[in-house]
Amino acid sequence: MSEELDPLDERLARAPSEARLGILLDLWGECPKETLNKLLVRWWESIELPSGFPQRRVVGMFRWAGFVTDSKVPLKNRTSVIYRGATSRYRFGLCWTLDIEIARFFAHTYRRRSPGGLVYRAKINHDNVLGYITCRDEQEVIVDPYFLSKVTLIERRTNDGAKVRSPLTG
Repeated sequence: MSEELDPLDERLARAPSEARLGILLDLWGECPKETLNKLLVRWWESIELPSGFPQRRVVGMFRWAGFVTDSKVPLKNRTSVIYRGATSRYRFGLCWTLDIEIARFFAHTYRRRSPGGLVYRAKINHDNVLGYITCRDEQEVIVDPYFLSKVTLIERRTNDGAKVRSPLTG
C-alpha cells in the first residue's frame, strides 16, 4: 500500500460505514484521481446507503476518479441489461446488478422495510457505467442513472415474499 493511502485507509477504517461515502466525497479533488479510484475500489463494498448522498455529486466523483473496478474481467457488451431491487422511490439509483437474483434479494429486503419491494430491469451503455464491483458476489454495476434506458418494472414482491410478475412482462 502506498504511503498516501495509509492515512486515508486508516481514516476510512475508523469511520462508521454510513459516513465513508461522505469522507470519499470530501477527498474528491483533494487527492490524485488514482488514489481516489483505489479508495473507491477498496471501500465501496463497505458503504451503506449511498442514496443518502446527493446523487449528482456521487456520479461526479466517480466520473472524476475514472472507471472503478475490482474485476479483471471486463464487461462484455457495449450495453448491459441490469437489474435493481428497490422501492419505486429509489428505482433510479446508482447501484444495479447483472444478476436478477441479487435484485430479487434487495427487493425482498425492501419489502420487509416498507411495502413495495420491486425488481426493475434497465439497459445502460457502458460509457455511463462508472464502476463494476464483484467482491461481494453481487456483480454490482454503478451507473449514472440519468442515462438508464428502458427501465421496466418486472416483478413485485408481496408481503409473504412471493413474486408477482408485472403485467408488462407476463
